[in-house]
Amino acid sequence: YMGVVSRSVLLQRKAMFLLRYSVQNYEWGKLGSTSSVAKLKSNADKLFQVQNLPYAELWVGTHPNGPSHLTNSEEASQSLPLSQWISNQTWCSGLSSHPSLFPADTDTTRNLPFLLKVLSINKALSIQAHPTRSQAIALHNTFPHIYKDPNHKPEMVMALTEFDAFCGFRPIEEIALFLENSSELVQAVGNSDIFDQVRAAAKGDTSIPTENILKSIVGCVLRQDVTVIHSSITQLLSRNTQPTSIPSFDDALRLVSHLQNQFPNDVGIIVSMFLNHVRLAPGEAMFLSAGVLHAYIQGDCVEVMTSSDNVVRAGLTPKAKDVDTLLSIMDGGAGKPAFLEPQALLGDVSDATKPSLVRLAPPSPPIDEFELLVLRIPSDSVTSVGVPPSPGASVFLVLSGSVLLETSNDDTLPSPLPLPLTTQLSASTGCAVFCIAQQHVTVSAQSGAVVVRVQINSDFAQRNGVA
Repeated sequence: YMGVVSRSVLLQRKAMFLLRYSVQNYEWGKLGSTSSVAKLKSNADKLFQVQNLPYAELWVGTHPNGPSHLTNSEEASQSLPLSQWISNQTWCSGLSSHPSLFPADTDTTRNLPFLLKVLSINKALSIQAHPTRSQAIALHNTFPHIYKDPNHKPEMVMALTEFDAFCGFRPIEEIALFLENSSELVQAVGNSDIFDQVRAAAKGDTSIPTENILKSIVGCVLRQDVTVIHSSITQLLSRNTQPTSIPSFDDALRLVSHLQNQFPNDVGIIVSMFLNHVRLAPGEAMFLSAGVLHAYIQGDCVEVMTSSDNVVRAGLTPKAKDVDTLLSIMDGGAGKPAFLEPQALLGDVSDATKPSLVRLAPPSPPIDEFELLVLRIPSDSVTSVGVPPSPGASVFLVLSGSVLLETSNDDTLPSPLPLPLTTQLSASTGCAVFCIAQQHVTVSAQSGAVVVRVQINSDFAQRNGVA
């Protein structure tokens, strides 16, 4: 790797760097320039040419399936892997002495514990769930060719457009109502005992935990004969033009028709009817904990997660469905999805005429590896906003507008360090920026801008003295 050492030495004395990030061309992404992913990437990387391909995701982080690279400018053709630079400057991340933020076999001196994504969804993603860390370790040890890392994968999503998703099971009372009004669903489940259990639970009977009942429903549907599933879907489609007195059931039928066009006769169409249909407005967010069945249907979003790619699928996919593993990790709890209430750090997000800075973090129990800050600057004023220092390394992504980022050292910064580290950096729409630990960052804009920042959970930092 000729030239890396000398270039790395030059980069040591900076606190922020532009990143060249990876994009993923999964078939469910929006095509070409209709994709937000393609628009962001092409605006930030002048060497990137948008083609007639689906652009599904962009990844900012150190995950080996899509690692980011440091660059000196937006148009730099040469770059240095971010993970390699971190390993050369172990002090910069502030995280290497906190192994609990990483899976057991991860090199803490060269990785970030989080992954920032933007998704642009044209076609529904698979219905899926993710394991806890202990489950991920066991799966990775047993099936390393399928579950390729030993990490959990909790996720947080913030809508950029109107965003539709399935998330968690409907309340048991609503599922009972669906079954009572749909012989097609009863046929797909194929077990009258389960139907009796649902009705009893809906009336308050707790002799069989709701979680067990819902797992049984999913297990029966996923193991049902395909001809029965096809028949049930066909009958449900024939009902789509006949509204019922149950609005949520009618909504589920409309989605059956939508999904049938994308995944004809897929068993996931039946599973989806038992899941909450969530619609987020731009700026709204929700959290997906381990074991929660979910699927994104359409729209664009920012997604933040741990640095993992472990997925167990239940439907809406031609890929393999690991039913036994799914049932063993699945959270069968029913109820409302975990919508996130933004914590205001500056201003009021409902007042678009003034700058605002909000924090979005997973609810209790907390996820230590990440939180999301969202900075919005109005279009009619020149504004500078101070962003609190992160005790660990962080990444910024400019979603819209052009900004000037300026850092200064936190007074608590340990020494000795390669000072001075003050950095000014211009970043336009689509630009991603890596920032070392413990930097005060001032974001200035002469017109409207939206910037997000991902960092470790500040509550974890306070509890554990990350410095």
